Amino acid sequence: MGIARRDGWIHTGDAGYLNEQGYLFICDRIKDVIITGGEKIFPAEVENVVSSFPSVHECAVIGIPDDDWGERTICPLVPKSGANVDVTALYAYFDTRLSIAVSVRYPPFWFST
Repeated sequence: MGIARRDGWIHTGDAGYLNEQGYLFICDRIKDVIITGGEKIFPAEVENVVSSFPSVHECAVIGIPDDDWGERTICPLVPKSGANVDVTALYAYFDTRLSIAVSVRYPPFWFST
């Protein structure tokens, strides 16, 4: 995968900031569409579906550069307190709620607590 790096930073198309402790906070997207394999993915649409899953507290859909697809999506998420996210059930959940183009290429998840 070709990562767009400049001056030691990965350029994802997201807007964020580092706080005093050095933690990165993603606030917004510079652009509101991710194009992967010629298909348009709207992060807000996917985030609404993933966030409505019962054990998910919050998430963000992020586009990263990809040599084959142009961009690829990743979705870091935070489970609700004390909850375990069943990834198989989550995939089945959004397969019934999102277009095939989004579902087929949907990324692995990064879990955060």
